[in-house]
Amino acid sequence: MTTPVSGTPGLGSDYGIGSATTNLGQTQSASQDQNTFLKLLVAQLRYQDPSSPADPTAYISEMAQFTQVQTLETIKSQQQQLLASNQLLAAEGMIGGQVTGTGDAGAAVTGTVTGVTPTSDGATLTLSDGTTLPVSAVTKLLYGPVTADPTSADPTNTAPAG
Repeated sequence: MTTPVSGTPGLGSDYGIGSATTNLGQTQSASQDQNTFLKLLVAQLRYQDPSSPADPTAYISEMAQFTQVQTLETIKSQQQQLLASNQLLAAEGMIGGQVTGTGDAGAAVTGTVTGVTPTSDGATLTLSDGTTLPVSAVTKLLYGPVTADPTSADPTNTAPAG
């Protein structure tokens, strides 16, 4: 024997569905979220008080909010993929260039980019001395012949004429 749910709970308040912030951080797939939502909706309809039925527009509103959350999840995922792709393209363009960035310990790291490795956090540069540096940590990029100390204040980084 099942115990009916008392009153007419709203999905948004009692079950945590219908709020954009509720579902954005979850790792469940969209189909699992959709199935859970539909199960909760059916349970809500099954156990509602017949003398005081829920407003049908509330259900439509909740379904619209759920669809909006799913759409935002899709957009977020696509933007993350686009960011990773752009970082990889930018990193490939840095090969042969001299970069300066902030290393793991917060210290400045400088070197010539010799390779690029795609990672789950974005692209990582491999420098000539074997040091790795995330693209997001690069603070300065120089191309052309390096004739001066790469940490100097020379913004052009070119050899003097003559």
